Amino acid sequence: MRLTFASCLVATMIVAAGAAHAQQDTSSIKAANAGYYAAISARDAGAVEKVWSHDGQVFNVFAVNKAPMVGWSAVKDGYDDLFKRFLEVSVVMPEPSIRQDGDVAVVVGVETQKAKLASGDTIMAMLPATNVFVRHDGRWLMVHHHSSRPPQ
Repeated sequence: MRLTFASCLVATMIVAAGAAHAQQDTSSIKAANAGYYAAISARDAGAVEKVWSHDGQVFNVFAVNKAPMVGWSAVKDGYDDLFKRFLEVSVVMPEPSIRQDGDVAVVVGVETQKAKLASGDTIMAMLPATNVFVRHDGRWLMVHHHSSRPPQ
């Protein structure tokens, strides 16, 4: 079989299109992850709802909780409680590492947190965190969040 310039060009274009699609997914995942932290930092329950999947198989583990929150109702209540406990909150993950496998993406990094308590005291923390997203109808929705206190 003889390869022609045209067939090589077509093959190259197909590979390049696949690489561009993967890059677009990485950008979308990174944007979904940043949107999650922006929603928390704005203390915006409606924005938090938009980044999460709303089924019974979502999970959230905050560093201050003793048990995981399971299901959208419990996860939503956890954010409502978070917003009540802190007058101000700022959370970012400045250097996320992303792994995508089809319609599932895992994001790991260190969250930088700053919060103002009702007493007026400010607390700061740097917490290792994992976020898991699932692509649904073209949107990346969070199905799992876990942040932990590092050992002292």
